[in-house]
This record gives sequence, structure tokens and C-alpha cells, in this order.
Amino acid sequence: MAKNYLIGFDIGSFFTKAILFEYENEKYKPIAYKKTKTEGIINGEIQDLEGLKNTINSLIDFLNGSIPKKYRSIEIAVGYSTNDLRITSENFTVGY
Repeated sequence: MAKNYLIGFDIGSFFTKAILFEYENEKYKPIAYKKTKTEGIINGEIQDLEGLKNTINSLIDFLNGSIPKKYRSIEIAVGYSTNDLRITSENFTVGY
């Protein structure tokens, strides 16, 4: 049976963490987690977008191994702390 998943990212100046949750019976169950050194952020500011992209992609690649081929939906939530953050809302499809 296809299930719903949520991926949470916490992007920090030193480390970026990602956690994969499976949503079942109105509860989120953590099923995979990884923490890695953040590339591209210095003193809370994005200095190297390609480096940050590589950090996020490495975490997605790791979590991708824990997601079954059949799923109903995957949502992504991102947390990032800075004094100068501009948030936009976009909807798009990411291919794996």
C-alpha cells in the first residue's frame, strides 16, 4: 500500500540535518536520519549556492534509499535561521 512521507531539513551554518518520516495512522514515525557538515553557508549567509545544493542533494540521496518505490506523496519542510531570510512559496516536482 502506498504511504505518505515527510522530509524535514534543518539547514544551519555548521551542520544540515535531514529526517524522513512515514505518516501512518495519523502519526509521523521517523525512519531515517542523517547529519552532515554544511557547505556554502558562512556566518549564517549563503555564500556558495552550489556547495549548499551539494549538501542538500547528498542528504536527499541518502534518504531516497529509505523510501519505497510506491508512495502516495512526499512533502518537504525546511528550517533555516538567519536575520535576513526571504521566504517564497513554490510548487514543483522533483525527479529522483
